[in-house]
Amino acid sequence: MSGADAGAPRRSGAFNVFLMVACAALSVLVVLLAVQNLRLKKALSQHGPGALPENALHEGESFTGLSLVQWDEQSRPLQFGQGENRTLLLIFSTSCGACERTFPIWEQVVAGLSEESKTRVVGVQTDASHGASEDPGGLMTEALTFPVFAVDYDASPIMGRIPGVPATVLLDAAGIVEKVWFGAPENDVIDEMRSALR
Repeated sequence: MSGADAGAPRRSGAFNVFLMVACAALSVLVVLLAVQNLRLKKALSQHGPGALPENALHEGESFTGLSLVQWDEQSRPLQFGQGENRTLLLIFSTSCGACERTFPIWEQVVAGLSEESKTRVVGVQTDASHGASEDPGGLMTEALTFPVFAVDYDASPIMGRIPGVPATVLLDAAGIVEKVWFGAPENDVIDEMRSALR
């Protein structure tokens, strides 16, 4: 009986070593998969230059030809140099799930703006009809802390340069694009937005 008892701890000890090695290997694999997942998310959220259409809006371009419509009012062009240092355009659709997830992020970014920055914030709702009698976004857009406008597409050829929503565009006082982000922003892009708006 003592021989059987002496063999059991060795097998148990060997098995414990095997389990520890297996757990360590699995932990390394989990970390490697998490790193790969983050890299893929970043690549997809950034939409590398090859993923965007050739005519997509880029930094350094003049953002002209956008005519906004307030509910029940006439179309009017978005003008620059009216006392604001910069303009932040938040372009979205109410039928877009990624846009709905982006609203709280935009709200946080906008809440972090200082008065001294003189940054004008303008929401642009792409699925609102020109001449609509009410805000078709309804409950989704009524809680937003920034003004939301419809687009007069006939007078806004620049909208053809926005390949998808949500889109966040930062413009200087002359209407030149400083930064443009397409898609729902991840943490690193949110940090980049906050940094750009300082």
